[in-house]
Amino acid sequence: MRKLSDLIAKGELHGTVQEIDFPNVAAQIEQAKGYDIVLIGGGDGTFSTVLDKLAALNFKVGILPLGTGNDLARELGVLRLFSLKNLSRIIAFYSCAATKEFQTWKVKFGTSLDQERSFVNYLSFGFDADVVTRFAKLRSAPRYLLHNLGRWGNRLGFLIVGFRSFLLRERASPCKLTKDGAAQDNSANSPLYSLMFANIRSVMGMGHSNRSGSPFDAEIECLSVRRFFDFLPYLTGKFINDWRPKELGTSGSWLVEFSTPPPVQIDGEGCAEIVSTRFEISAGRRVQLLVGSSPA
Repeated sequence: MRKLSDLIAKGELHGTVQEIDFPNVAAQIEQAKGYDIVLIGGGDGTFSTVLDKLAALNFKVGILPLGTGNDLARELGVLRLFSLKNLSRIIAFYSCAATKEFQTWKVKFGTSLDQERSFVNYLSFGFDADVVTRFAKLRSAPRYLLHNLGRWGNRLGFLIVGFRSFLLRERASPCKLTKDGAAQDNSANSPLYSLMFANIRSVMGMGHSNRSGSPFDAEIECLSVRRFFDFLPYLTGKFINDWRPKELGTSGSWLVEFSTPPPVQIDGEGCAEIVSTRFEISAGRRVQLLVGSSPA
């Protein structure tokens, strides 16, 4: 915030800077009416919370990637343009950048599907969701020192927690999948390491979940991971032989019914508060996002 305020004071940027007040973010967005471009700084969890609300208004939206994974910035082709030491570069780029309509998503859950959350990157159940939840607990511990190593320290902590979850054999229970109202004959009817709904290809700040997904259409890919080594593309971005998630299809509407409540993650944030066996995934609103010259 201070660096942006300095740019405004120097006349290099015309606008205002506010820290996001998440309980009152809708009111903050309302105050931004009249501006042509809104820049959001934060990690993927921040964008998950804010972008759906911005979609209700006709803003052009640019993101300033300040998180650990920065998957959305990678997907949009703007991560390489960002540097805290040279914010003027990305701001100058955004002043004349092209926009694309980005599809947000929503998931309903609960016995009657009466609760709802939005997401922009991915929603997943099982092993990776358990890892994210455990990592959040580790990072909040008073003796957690890996943050002193920056982004790579956090990634090391993530891998440590991942190894622990692997030893505990955390998985998602068998589930029934329904796509566009039709029950699917699928490979998710036995215990899985993970079931993911991926709006973007970038995942975990390091790799890719699939080869063909796009956040600019109105469909979302469903992927299952049955073997541990199928996670390799998530870590390396390389699709090696048959070691990759199985693509179960793409659709604008999915219903998932598990036999027992699975661990849940939304856009890289563990959701221990979500305890449900039923989940309905459908398209949310669309937002005009400023993108790089070669979005993923």
